[in-house]
Amino acid sequence: MIFQYAHRIVKTSQVLRCTRVAKIHTGPKQSIEDIKLFLKDYQAGSVDLIKQANGIAHLILNHPERRNALSGSMMVDMLDAVEELEKWEEGVGLVFRGAVNDSRIFCSGGDLKTVEKISGPERGFDMSILMNHTTEKLSKLPLVSVCLVDGMAVGGGAELTTTTDFRVATPGSAVAFVHARMGVAPGWGGARRLVRVVGQARALQLMLSCKKIKLEDGLDMGFFDDQVGEDNPAIAAENWLANKLKGVDPSVVRVMKSMVINEDPEQEARIFAPLWGGAANRAALEKNIKHR
Repeated sequence: MIFQYAHRIVKTSQVLRCTRVAKIHTGPKQSIEDIKLFLKDYQAGSVDLIKQANGIAHLILNHPERRNALSGSMMVDMLDAVEELEKWEEGVGLVFRGAVNDSRIFCSGGDLKTVEKISGPERGFDMSILMNHTTEKLSKLPLVSVCLVDGMAVGGGAELTTTTDFRVATPGSAVAFVHARMGVAPGWGGARRLVRVVGQARALQLMLSCKKIKLEDGLDMGFFDDQVGEDNPAIAAENWLANKLKGVDPSVVRVMKSMVINEDPEQEARIFAPLWGGAANRAALEKNIKHR
């Protein structure tokens, strides 16, 4: 009896045999500028930035013929656009979206034409360093941001939806972290950001199962914040964001965003101090609107 039980364990272990130790890459870290030079060689598509007089910008993944997949040059474009937004003092909001395409895809992740040419741990590490750097900067912009999902976002595209403060979607849209099915893991910062959005246990479940986060389920779990119409979703997302910011002084908007990403008490006091007795504060006091 004991022998039969042990035999079954051995047979099972043979079926499940795989590498058990999670390895990490120990190679050298290249500079961001060196990685940009390397990735620029893989040209296709663009990441477009439109800054508007109303203080709301649009960041657009523009590669519709490849379902808005990111080529190497687009990864560089994206960092350049985010760094430009960091310097945009008139800005208060950002709509992050994909160019309209027949497949209705926000972003399908990395462009396979680029991925095939940069396979291997060294180049994968370089790409991940750049995209983590870019997406972290995007998430920490002093702008209130919303990602518009009009259709599907998969793989790296799913990761990009987590870079914004809010997410809205059109009917029938969904997001899927399909990395496990492809034998990889999120490499653009999406895993840690998904934990912030839905919690550790649910994030792990979504990544292991590769299950689609459909609009209704996403609204229930707090991944999506609202539904927008299909007629002109880009304008609908902008209007949704504008309504969030309505009536709030631009300087206060930027400070509020800075506060929610800050974890240092002294830094919060330093962010707060310039508003105390500032123009917006004085105007509100003069109107006596505190208790209205």
